[in-house]
Amino acid sequence: MRRGRRRALGFCVSVTHARFMADVFTANGATAVAVHSGPGSAPRRRSVEELRQGTVDVIFTVDVFNEGLDVREVAAVLLLRATGSPVVCLQQLGRGLRRSAGKDGLVVVDLIG
Repeated sequence: MRRGRRRALGFCVSVTHARFMADVFTANGATAVAVHSGPGSAPRRRSVEELRQGTVDVIFTVDVFNEGLDVREVAAVLLLRATGSPVVCLQQLGRGLRRSAGKDGLVVVDLIG
């Protein structure tokens, strides 16, 4: 991972939103991809592995990684969509709560509140 960067997952409202966010972050110097169930998605397994290795800074996703993903290196969670469900919100938050060597905490950016 590049110095000063935290590996992050961003939870988006739509495929268009995930692509937009990945484009904005990429245009501003981050390595970001959009992973979703539609055409044009970044490859899921490769993107997760690159996030683990630190060659990808952010994965923006739509209803793909709410549960069942264990990437302990995730140190930032970007909540960019309303869930309407406390359970889904906790699942998304939980993606960053796993402990990892060298990880000193979790940054949560909740743009919905």
